[in-house]
Amino acid sequence: WPVHVGFKDLEYTVSVPKADVGIATVATTFYKIASPLINLFTCNFGDRVELKILHKMSGAFEAGKSTLVLGPPGCGVTTLFKVLSGRAKVGGRCKLTGDIYYSGFRPEELHVPKLAMYVDQVDQHTAVLTVR
Repeated sequence: WPVHVGFKDLEYTVSVPKADVGIATVATTFYKIASPLINLFTCNFGDRVELKILHKMSGAFEAGKSTLVLGPPGCGVTTLFKVLSGRAKVGGRCKLTGDIYYSGFRPEELHVPKLAMYVDQVDQHTAVLTVR
């Protein structure tokens, strides 16, 4: 059954510790290492900031057609495909807003992980097995 995937105003936001945002330097790395100890003594568990991974994305993938999606590292392509395949974490500190449709059906109406497949960037297989 070919499936047309469409999405509108898709946003994926993650709440992260404030120290994790920004460019990694020697000072920020030292702060990341020392901050759990400092927070333990001061009873301050740090400020959090909302980090938007996907910003109001809209688009569609037509059934039976190949589509190339390119972007530099860290731009959200992997997150987009994890969201569309139903494998992204949602709830708690991860928030997903927007509309996703699979041939006109909402994700709540279907079992998305069986409908959409996502192959991770890292090979996950048992290297000692042989195909015969």
